[in-house]
Amino acid sequence: AVWGPVGEALWPGLAERGGELGKGIGWGLLVVFLAVSVRLVARPCPGMTNDTRRLAQILAGSTVICWLLMLQVDGMSLWSLVYAWMPGGHGVRSVFRFNLVLGFSVTTVAAIGLDQAWRGGGRVRQSALGLLMAVIMAEQVNMLPEFLSRQRDIALIEAVPPAPATCRAFVLMPNTPSPLLVRWSRQMPAVLVAQFHSLPTLNGYSGMVPPGWGLYDPTDIAGYRSAVVEWGDRYELWSGLCGLDLEAGHWFSLMRAALL
Repeated sequence: AVWGPVGEALWPGLAERGGELGKGIGWGLLVVFLAVSVRLVARPCPGMTNDTRRLAQILAGSTVICWLLMLQVDGMSLWSLVYAWMPGGHGVRSVFRFNLVLGFSVTTVAAIGLDQAWRGGGRVRQSALGLLMAVIMAEQVNMLPEFLSRQRDIALIEAVPPAPATCRAFVLMPNTPSPLLVRWSRQMPAVLVAQFHSLPTLNGYSGMVPPGWGLYDPTDIAGYRSAVVEWGDRYELWSGLCGLDLEAGHWFSLMRAALL
């Protein structure tokens, strides 16, 4: 929220990432991390124990190595080595999201450095460090909308009655565009209902969808119904397939002819 407009002005392509940038590492925290990392390499840190220094060096070094591996030049990166040699490396779909994990190392190294600087400084330095820490905390303020709500999801699940005994699987079939079904989160309610009622669903969410699966947008009524018909025909799913109007909490038998 603090750096978003600045970053988008400097690099317009950042706007395409949308809400994901709100989970990133702030510039203030990043600058402190880099400064502390350089300090750890350049000279000894008086008053810092060997164990603390070694921990900070390991975290800083491994983080920088991971960044270098993820860095793309003309669409190529050294992460291809991870794909080729690390077991399970092919399972990582969006490599840049690894920064969410690296945020722990960045924060730890920055905290160690700030603590060291605080202990060895006078009133002026501590005042400056206090201001810097306030900036780092302020840049964590995030006003982007959240798509996940535990209370909303629990209320939604509890509002859905048990499915009829004839239902062997179900698919979301809203009668009108639903405000609950926004972006990728439109598929998540179906997954929750499927888990709660132990009933398979044609809906779901993944960055790697099955070939031919087109149930992306339940709010596009006409296109969505056509996708349900195509998927049902391909895998002969009509026997025991039910529809669920999520907002109404209503189950009904789904007939192919009614969707044409």
